[in-house]
Amino acid sequence: MEKANLVIIPPISFGEGNLRNLQIVAQAQVAGLAVLILEKEKIMARDYTQGQATEIIESMVEKGAISAKEMEEVFTCLEKFKSIKE
Repeated sequence: MEKANLVIIPPISFGEGNLRNLQIVAQAQVAGLAVLILEKEKIMARDYTQGQATEIIESMVEKGAISAKEMEEVFTCLEKFKSIKE
């Protein structure tokens, strides 16, 4: 992630096995990494960490992460991001 310009969080479930990955993305966002979250359904429905994943996702959105519901929105965001970076 140190060399990435953007991280996309897919609409996966979060449990104890992959919560650390989400925490690392949140830390990288604070350091300046752009984050795009694909949420076809709200994180609460996919959170098996007693609310920890929900809290992290909500915090990332508050800090500027972009949330998209459909892949079309992701592609639009990527195009905008690409034009900003150029």
